[in-house]
Amino acid sequence: MQTANRVITRQQAANTIGISPRQVGNLVKTYREGSAEDMVHKGRGQPSNRGLPHELRASVLEIITAKRANCGPTLICDELRDNHSIEVCPETLRRWMIGAGLWSSRQSVVSHRRWRERRPSFGSLVQMDSSFHHWFGPEL
Repeated sequence: MQTANRVITRQQAANTIGISPRQVGNLVKTYREGSAEDMVHKGRGQPSNRGLPHELRASVLEIITAKRANCGPTLICDELRDNHSIEVCPETLRRWMIGAGLWSSRQSVVSHRRWRERRPSFGSLVQMDSSFHHWFGPEL
């Protein structure tokens, strides 16, 4: 870091990096006392303190596959709370289900419409009942 060699001031380094001058001073102190590896956050690679246990995730996914594999995450969240006394956020449940392949983030859209067949010649009239049968005789 150039501030450690006193090429730029702490304020200039703070403006460049987008942090406060006090944080720059702490980084310079850490760099001088240790090495560049010491500047990496100590919680990197560690599990989150707010994360739910893996056993809970496994048991919830087991309940879902056994009973409610075709329902959405919000309904399943309500069912887990009412029937099993398990509190899980619907968004967390949605991520778990997507990861396990039980839910897709986008539902498949079934197209129920198809294009109308083109008339055999330009200017032909379409029958008003939109039927393809020749009720009034052959087409002209």
